[in-house]
Amino acid sequence: MKENPAKQISNISVVGNDPRVVPIKALVSPEQMSFLQRWKSKSRDVINHVFTKYVRGNDKEGGHGGPPLQGFQQYIAFLIILIFMAVMGAGVYNQFFVKNRQSLAYPITPTFPGVTAGTVRILSFQGRLTDTLSNPITTATNVVFQLYSVSSGGVALYTTGTCSVTPDQDGIFSSLIGSTCGSGIDASVFTENANIYLGVTVGADAEMTPRQQIANVGYAINSETLQGLPPGSNVSNIPYINSQGNLLIAATNPGLHSTYASSTFTISSAQATTIQSAGTGDIVLQATESGSLIFRTGGATAGWLESETLLRLRR
Repeated sequence: MKENPAKQISNISVVGNDPRVVPIKALVSPEQMSFLQRWKSKSRDVINHVFTKYVRGNDKEGGHGGPPLQGFQQYIAFLIILIFMAVMGAGVYNQFFVKNRQSLAYPITPTFPGVTAGTVRILSFQGRLTDTLSNPITTATNVVFQLYSVSSGGVALYTTGTCSVTPDQDGIFSSLIGSTCGSGIDASVFTENANIYLGVTVGADAEMTPRQQIANVGYAINSETLQGLPPGSNVSNIPYINSQGNLLIAATNPGLHSTYASSTFTISSAQATTIQSAGTGDIVLQATESGSLIFRTGGATAGWLESETLLRLRR
């Protein structure tokens, strides 16, 4: 019988009652030990070269960096290399793999006029103030901005009141009408008027001429109105399907009419169709003039007209 190989295990130390097995070099093959020693030597040479050339610098005369790195210097050089590689990796990742999140020009849910900030508007205005000799005015000056629906005369639709502006050395100033100067501009000023003109009054002078026309936006991805009609569920509104999938009509005695002559109006569904009244309201199916009220079924057998309560037929 061969001797138990386990007897060859040695170098077992005991700390208290906890035995710890120390790795045995004999368990590693000579080829593996040779590879590890060569790798360790090469790594040390690379770290010494990098640290000597780029960190510590060469000698001015001989061009050699002195003795090889030892001890703590090797860890410093290795840490510098790791930081450099991490920065390079992060740069490559951000450049080629990270996609910027694009913001959409339109909202996910409908935005209605008259809700929170949707009721007011802001205009950005920039101008240049000069005296009668065309010299720039650089001191604080009082101005008044007004909006009109006509190019001259008329009644102001909006006024900021007196605001103070401070031009720069060239007499140029800028102001946010409806924010830093005056209260917010009501959205109806733009939605209810085809043309808007801005009048500017400086100090005690008369209003400047001509008035500046505010250019209207021809079209936009997100707009408050469609041909002047806002979205909603009341009269003179553009109906829309809400988040629950319902088309709501909040007007008094609403109706859904087909006005095209000699046409058939169809209400259909992929499944059952329900006509339901709220409370004790009646459901009236009415054929005007000589029209007939016809109930049809697409089943193979005869259809039935059923009622859980009293069914009244009136001619």
